[in-house]
Amino acid sequence: MVTVVLESEPATAREMARGFLDLYVQLPNYTTSFKRLGFTDEHFTGGSDCLVDALVVWGTDDAVSTRLADLAGVTQGEAPRTESASGLPMFGDDHVPSGEGRAE
Repeated sequence: MVTVVLESEPATAREMARGFLDLYVQLPNYTTSFKRLGFTDEHFTGGSDCLVDALVVWGTDDAVSTRLADLAGVTQGEAPRTESASGLPMFGDDHVPSGEGRAE
């Protein structure tokens, strides 16, 4: 799974991505894995641009499609299409029926 922010303004896109990544940079199991990839404690404090750019795909529709194609090792025409997750139930949402989509 790849996290995508459809925003082309770098500061805005990174700020949105930092909101998503905030939890992960506080968890030792994630930071240990990120350190194996070369990141340091300094990257986790506030979520450096380098960390955000490595973990979140952001930009216009075309830029996101190109980056996803690069990550998948395919041409842009073969890359999977992005779809909005705005209508999908999220963890803890009250509208998810009991027994569906989460452990009880």
